[in-house]
Amino acid sequence: MTQKIGIIIDPLDSLNPEKDSSLAMTWEAMNRGYDVIAFYPENIFLKNGVPSATGMLLKKDVRSLIKISESSLWEGSLKELDLVFMRKDPPFDMEYIYLTYFMDALENLGVRCINPGSSLRNVNEKYYISNFPNCTPPTLISSSVKQINKFIAQYKKVVLKPLDGMGGKSIFIINKDDLNKNVILETLLGNKRTIMAQKYLPEIKDGDKRILIINGNPIDFMLKRIPSKDDFRGNLVRGAKAKIVKIGIQERRLCEKIKPHILKHRLMFVGLDVIGNFITEINVTSPTGIREIEKAKNINITKILFDEIESS
Repeated sequence: MTQKIGIIIDPLDSLNPEKDSSLAMTWEAMNRGYDVIAFYPENIFLKNGVPSATGMLLKKDVRSLIKISESSLWEGSLKELDLVFMRKDPPFDMEYIYLTYFMDALENLGVRCINPGSSLRNVNEKYYISNFPNCTPPTLISSSVKQINKFIAQYKKVVLKPLDGMGGKSIFIINKDDLNKNVILETLLGNKRTIMAQKYLPEIKDGDKRILIINGNPIDFMLKRIPSKDDFRGNLVRGAKAKIVKIGIQERRLCEKIKPHILKHRLMFVGLDVIGNFITEINVTSPTGIREIEKAKNINITKILFDEIESS
């Protein structure tokens, strides 16, 4: 009997086939003979305690492009699935939290989830780095204007970012004498919203390093995202340039530091962000970078991922 894999995902027609990691996972699953069913969050529901959904049984053509028009509708109980990938991008809002509850219900029925819903809730991508203070830049997490201003005064140049975003959205760099400081804090904090402040790391000019980790073990190559001349953010969607380099000794040490936590939370696929020698984020929701590394180097990351899933 063909095994079924579900993937909770953003609209398929919004994804770039040349870059999207979720699609790379989907194609690897299809190549292994799995039936792959795509679900949008709004089409998942809980009926009489059973997680159910309507979705699309995906088809692909020889160019590895999903043929949405030829994909067939699927509806049923999600307990029929053998495995579910959670690949919905943030923001990590209450709707995202509700999705993790669905995943809890699935795991209670024996359906494996990657990454598990409980771990997505407990390992906030920015907040969780506070478990590794010796591996991170000076960092403050607070909703207090007073505390954030004291932090800015102490470190002179600081990066501010919300805890629930992605892709460099709503991230600010600020100097202690910046005339826009108050309005930036008003914009980010809103109604006592909690944000992160980190000391600015000048090493960002050499790139924000994305390290992909599968079941606790890093891939041998990492993606360096080098900011453009017009932006300080190391995000490809913000114009950063991609450069693929071999992972170094220091990066491996950082991976070893977080490995026990990754295994404890059953996080199969993680994206570790490093600037200089410091961890800045631990991405667990929908880490990216697979396609860029695979294109540049003779490595099949999705094969490594599925081999690990099938053997563990």
